[in-house]
Amino acid sequence: MNKPVKAREVLTPEQRWEDLVAELNEMATAPWPNEVRVAYLMPRFGRLNLVQPFDWMSWPEPYPASEQARLLDLETAIKHITRICRAERFHENSIWSHIRSGLLMGLCLVVREHTRGEIAPNVIENTN
Repeated sequence: MNKPVKAREVLTPEQRWEDLVAELNEMATAPWPNEVRVAYLMPRFGRLNLVQPFDWMSWPEPYPASEQARLLDLETAIKHITRICRAERFHENSIWSHIRSGLLMGLCLVVREHTRGEIAPNVIENTN
């Protein structure tokens, strides 16, 4: 028997930000890393355009302390988010230290502030 296709829910940028922030907040207090939650977290970054192409492996910028994240410009914050998300693909569960320290949340909040709650524009200049 054919089942009706469920319509895909379309979220506003504001709802996407709220969803991401709430999930990061919950994950920060989780007792143990959960790979499934990380897998569902990654597309949320993509939907807000927080992962942008650049040579993140060669980027020499050190990670900021979580309290310094709020002082970053838009491009630098997006580069840090991109590096954290891309590194997770190669080093499973590496994202958890950035979630628990509050760095990833701080980076996301600064991007949300710079974009006034909209989807992030493409800000990283391709130098290749």
